[in-house]
Amino acid sequence: MSVTNPFEAFFDLVPTGAVLYAPVFDADGDLIDFRFVRLNPAGQRLLGLPPEPTKTFREQYPHSVPSGIFAQYRTAYLTGHASTCDVPYEGDGIDTFFRLVAQRSGELLVVNFTDMADFPTRRLSSPCAKARKRRRRHG
Repeated sequence: MSVTNPFEAFFDLVPTGAVLYAPVFDADGDLIDFRFVRLNPAGQRLLGLPPEPTKTFREQYPHSVPSGIFAQYRTAYLTGHASTCDVPYEGDGIDTFFRLVAQRSGELLVVNFTDMADFPTRRLSSPCAKARKRRRRHG
């Protein structure tokens, strides 16, 4: 079988989770959520979701707000800068430790995620960890 688009093949073959999100804006133009566009096979296995989940990111993962993940994704999309976040995620049927890398590409947000539960843990120093610490201090 011949591959016509090597990026499509790479997206499907990479052993870590990968997802494409489209932004969801409210009536005032504020970015309030992301819609799943496509989830690669590894991501489907890690999250137990279909290739094109019907719920939005925040509907599927409400714990992404207090964990700082949604803020990381929102910032990555709005600034266009790549963002890496190491975060424990306990909620929404998930209990693991993720490394998340997000960056805007055109009108989409590209996210790569790795389940780090089997890797040695290290001290969290990512933007997500810092955001969680600030929220705990300020109630």
